[in-house]
Amino acid sequence: MPEHRSLSEALEEGRQKLKGRTEQAAEMLDEARKGSQTMKKAAQRSREKAEIPASHEKTALVLSGGAARGAYEMGVWQALRELGVQPDMVCGTSIGAMNAYIAALGSFEKARDMWLDMKTEEVFDFDRVLQDGGGSFTGIRDILMEGFPEAAVRASRTDFGLCTVRLNEEASMDPATWTPLYLWKEDIPEGKMMDYVLASCSCYPVVKPYKIDGRKYLDGGFYDYVPIRMALERGAERIIAVNLEAAGRVQGEDIERAGARLTMIEPSAELGNFVVFDPSNTRRIMRMGYLDTMKIYGAFEGNRFTFMKGAMDQRSLAAAERAGEILGLDSGVIYSKLSYRNALADAAAQSRAVQEGGVTLSKAAVFLAGCEALKKQGAGHPLKEAAGRLPLGREYNAALWLIKNGLV
Repeated sequence: MPEHRSLSEALEEGRQKLKGRTEQAAEMLDEARKGSQTMKKAAQRSREKAEIPASHEKTALVLSGGAARGAYEMGVWQALRELGVQPDMVCGTSIGAMNAYIAALGSFEKARDMWLDMKTEEVFDFDRVLQDGGGSFTGIRDILMEGFPEAAVRASRTDFGLCTVRLNEEASMDPATWTPLYLWKEDIPEGKMMDYVLASCSCYPVVKPYKIDGRKYLDGGFYDYVPIRMALERGAERIIAVNLEAAGRVQGEDIERAGARLTMIEPSAELGNFVVFDPSNTRRIMRMGYLDTMKIYGAFEGNRFTFMKGAMDQRSLAAAERAGEILGLDSGVIYSKLSYRNALADAAAQSRAVQEGGVTLSKAAVFLAGCEALKKQGAGHPLKEAAGRLPLGREYNAALWLIKNGLV
């Protein structure tokens, strides 16, 4: 007769399994945290010193995953084109693989137009995720095949590569059984390049594992979210990497190994939902990618906002930008000192007009009331209480900047 486990034995086995999974999850979170910190350090170094690669230097453009946030990478590409940077190789993971495939052709205008027209339902059937345990790609394969043929990518002088993950024969979802793959175009069988691009984009559980010749593949971000290793092993002397700040595993040792060769570009503001392809957000973050890249290479200045070189006093830049954030200025505009002051004055006047119309007190209105009280400094002034709402720090410094510049 088969032996029957006691209830206590069954409970203990379940406890040990749960403990193992919890420890594995903790290790993965710790690894992700360390990787994120390494990327942040690289981005900080890049902001302090980034030089445009010389024409004789072998240059790689490495694009991270991030689904709908990939429009930001189109903006980066636009800026690099204007700066005269022509990568010798482009490689990426997930949406970065798709963008790298397109960038290898150099067809920026066609790629930009495709992104601006792209909607969620044209990429994958997100509605099926909960019903079927994962969606599948819809029309994006046909769009890419028609506009960006594989033969042209293979013939391009710009090298192309991607990262994906192959499941084992039993299609196990245990990461210990997966095989990460770094593939350059010569490694991919003829006629299969688009399949491998989509395999790299299969961000389970949003999208089901992608099947190629009977084998299943996952999003490359499960192993290497921004595949700098590919550029290093291909002999890149300068590496420009884009981090879309989405979920994924980071190979921190590769970032450290790249050292001074690496310029890391990160978004200056939130990019939005990574599974929703919305044309209005696409346009916004594409513009952000362009401006962030131009700033990191010194063509413009600023952090949250963009200014012409020399337009702003760097010592008070943080206060000036915080005032712009509170008053809702457009971060996609390139400002001179005069245009920024005028925009702030207009925003302040509009906020006051809205407030006089009896609308619920807004953050901008409270801030401006506090600025007025701070300016007058009258002990019995009715706005004294509003001034007390300004927290010491960024808002307080922003108020002082507005007062100093005669904007309140």
